[in-house]
Amino acid sequence: MCLGGVATYTADSNVPGVNYTWSIDGVVVPGITGDELVQDWTGFAIGAHTVTVAATPRCIAPSRIDSCNR
Repeated sequence: MCLGGVATYTADSNVPGVNYTWSIDGVVVPGITGDELVQDWTGFAIGAHTVTVAATPRCIAPSRIDSCNR
């Protein structure tokens, strides 16, 4: 799926005024508050990586979006 390439993740919400917090392996991705994350997996260690997103206000429960097995 990712294998050193670029992957796009999208939080599907029709709720206006929501800010998103994206995390990879539990570490927040700084500066990304929109409903889309474009991640370049080049340079990440080989193995499984988990992408999650949380919404503020908490009208949407945090969820696991996808995983990348690089």
